[in-house]
Order: sequence, then C-alpha cells, then structure tokens
Amino acid sequence: MPKSPANAAVAFFFAGCLCFFSGCGVSEKKLDEADKRIMALTAKGAPDSLLTQARVCLYQASTAAKTGSGSAARKYADSLMIYLAKAESEYASAMQRYKPLVDSLVGSFNTRKKNLSGLVLKYADSVIANIDSLTGKNWLYQAREICQALDSTFPSLIAEENKGNAIRPKLIGTWVKSLNPNSQYKALEISNYKINKDGTYSADESMKGQTEENAKEDWQFLSSGTWDVKGDTILFFPTREKCVRQNFMNYKMKDGKMQWVPYVAPTYDSTITNHKKDKFMTFDFIKESFRKK
Repeated sequence: MPKSPANAAVAFFFAGCLCFFSGCGVSEKKLDEADKRIMALTAKGAPDSLLTQARVCLYQASTAAKTGSGSAARKYADSLMIYLAKAESEYASAMQRYKPLVDSLVGSFNTRKKNLSGLVLKYADSVIANIDSLTGKNWLYQAREICQALDSTFPSLIAEENKGNAIRPKLIGTWVKSLNPNSQYKALEISNYKINKDGTYSADESMKGQTEENAKEDWQFLSSGTWDVKGDTILFFPTREKCVRQNFMNYKMKDGKMQWVPYVAPTYDSTITNHKKDKFMTFDFIKESFRKK
C-alpha cells in the first residue's frame, strides 16, 4: 500500500534520528569494542607511541558521532580500524622478536654480574629483578628498553667495581677530623670514624663551643652500623645511634636583659631501620678532611 506524504515524512524523521544516534553507520557498540581493544593492548604493555593514532581517531569518531557528523564519523572510524589493526599486528610481531632478545640479555647479565659485588651487584640485581617482573607480565617493550639501558651501563658498573676494590683496603682503620666550623669563635667539632674490615663501622661525633654570635653548642652522638663502597663513594648505614648530650645556649633577651639562655634537648639510644640517617662521602673528601691514625 503506498505511503501517504504524512507517513513518508514521519518515516524520514525517524530515519534521520536513527542516523544521528548511530553516527550514520558508526554504532556506539563498534566504538566501544575499539576502545576495549585499545585498553587490552595498554594492559599488555603496548607503548603509547603504538596507540596514539588509534586513540586520536577513536576520539574524533566519537565526537563526530555525537554531533551528528555522519560522514566524518565514518571516515574517522575507518581510520581507527586501520590504525588499531596495525597496532595489534605490530604488537604481536614485537612480542615474537623481543622475547628471545630479552632472554638473551638477561642471561648475559647473570653471567657478567658474577664480576660484581656489594652495592654495585645490588644495583644490577635490582634492575634484573625489574626486567624479570616486566617479562613475567609480558611487558616486553619495557623489558627490552631496560635491558638495553643496563647493557650499555655494564662497562661503567665494572669500572665502579674496580675502583671500589682499589679503595676498600685503604679505608680500613680509624679516621679523625677536627675543625672549628667558624673561625670567629672558639668551637671544636670532632668526627672519629673507625672502619672495620668486616664491613662494620663506629663513629663518635661531637661539637663544643661558640659557633655563632648568639649560639653555643655542646653535643655528642655515637653511631654504629655497616659500610660499603660504590665506585669512589663510601656509604655508611647506621643501625644504632646514641645521643650522649645535646646542650645549646642562645644569647637573647630574658628578664629584661640580654643573657645566655640554655636549652637542653633529650638524649636517646635508638635502633635505626629506615635508612633516614645514611651518609656518604667520597674517598677524596675523606683523604682531604680526615687524617688516618
């Protein structure tokens, strides 16, 4: 039965609405599926550089569909499918190429790290553990990048190891530093470090005298822990610190006149577990600032 003009107009209206809400052939379902494919690649470690074009086309297609630009929505959706298929193909190809490369480099690292020790070995182990974690998640893009960085760094790690091995025996003994932190006033700061062959150390650090125009200090701290070397740097890791005294005086107004006002801070004897008081010194600094007994 032929349609009346009124029925034809109604049919045209609803067809237009359907075209608007579906993006003139670009359905919301199709864009959602593309979005899920992009998110799946992201979750598997695909880098942003591989997905940028697909993400841009998805945004452009979604925006065009919402504003009723049907032809533009179709164009962007077509490009989206092309870039997404390309990204998935490149990702699959990369997984096949990168897995043997990463495995080979990690095997090489595990062989080469046998020449390392102490903090240098600890650093290499931490990087290799990170690579293993990424490989376990199949994030081979990231694992490959870290592998290549560590591969290029290994010669410098060997150099650090050799430098540290040369310095280590020279450190064993007691090192003393005494100085006046401000030559205008009479004060004496003493640092006494006893570095032991077994990797432990103890330190006695104190200050006594006037350090500034309006300040006097009298304190002593005893600490102990372990030490290690990385390159030309000596690191101290205190595990215990004892404050013997903390006495201070400030020259200020009190009771209507300027006078030295004392302040006594509490003493303590504490175990240290958070590494907040770790210290480091270069070997050159120790030689220049301390004298060896």
